[in-house]
Formats: sequence, C-alpha cells, structure tokens
Amino acid sequence: MSVDEITFSKAFLHLLANRPIQYSDDYKIESHQLGERTGLVLLTHMPYDKRKRDRNATVITNASLSIKSIRAPKFAISVNAPYTDTMLNIKSKIATETGIALNGLKLLVKGKVLPDTRSVREIVDENGAAAIMVMVTPTTAPTSEMAPTQTIDVNEENRDIEKEIDEDTWLAIEHLVREKLGTVQGAKSFAKLKQGYLQSK
Repeated sequence: MSVDEITFSKAFLHLLANRPIQYSDDYKIESHQLGERTGLVLLTHMPYDKRKRDRNATVITNASLSIKSIRAPKFAISVNAPYTDTMLNIKSKIATETGIALNGLKLLVKGKVLPDTRSVREIVDENGAAAIMVMVTPTTAPTSEMAPTQTIDVNEENRDIEKEIDEDTWLAIEHLVREKLGTVQGAKSFAKLKQGYLQSK
C-alpha cells in the first residue's frame, strides 16, 4: 500500500506532537550539526548554574543591629528590628533598654548622624546587619525629678501684709516715685498709691 507524501507528512508530524522533547540542562548543539545555513549565527554556549534554589531558605525580614555608645554612659546592646523600622523606632528601643531619654540620643553610622526618618533597610549590609554608634547628649531633667515647689504659707503672707506701713516707709516710697516720675507726676501717683492702700485696709 503506497502513501502519498502529504499523508505521510501529516502522520509523522502528528506522531511527533504526541511525544515530548526534552533536553538536558547542559545541552548544546555543535556547529557541524547545523550544516551550511545562510544567515545563521551560532551563539557562544553560556555556562549553566546547576545549583538549585533552596525553596525552604528563610527570607531575612529582620535586621541584626549592634549598638554601642561612644562615651559615657557606656552601654552595648543588640537589637533585632524589621527593615521597615525607622531610626526613631530604634531610639525608642534603646531608651527602653538603657533608661536614657530618647531626645538625648544621636545615632551614627560610619561617622554620619542618621535622621529619625532613615529606615533600617537603608543602613544594613547584604547580611542584614549594621553597627550603630550612639552619642548621648545632655537633656533637661524630667519634671518629676525637679526640686519640689516651695509651699507658701498664705496665712503668714497675709499677716505680713496686715502690718502697718509707718511714715518713714511712706516717705521713702514717695521719694522713689518722685525720683522716677518727676516732682509733679510723682506726687500725683504717690497720692493715688497711698490712698488706694488706705482704702483697702
């Protein structure tokens, strides 16, 4: 039984379509296998990395920060922080660990002061680590640590006010007012001052 060329070609292509073609990872074709083909460019064989990616590898999401002060009070701590944390967040962690006021902390990397808005991601190396130096600056003492307010005895103050102003004191006051405001204006102001005081008694 003879088969024409077209029928044979269709049957052969159908057979090939049902058989998957697989190549090894290091497959390459030699130039002599290509024959003489016009316009054909043979690319250089590229090396293939046979190492397979570990699908169970842990993705680093936290940075390991080594933090040390450069002057008193001396301290050295380690902090794990998300890449999204800012330097303000890191200052807060340091303040919690050391008890130092947050506004008295300056963070430095390689001698440069870090702004509070700088993220952890911007300062860590490829291994997710960074060394941060801390400069502690003097701050105003908290209100709770200030000296207690002096208590004034109101009754004692009132007793002092109730004491009569003698004539010598009035003369001294009058002299001072006249000296500051002039003779005429001083006399008027002193009279009003003395009258107001006497009326309040």
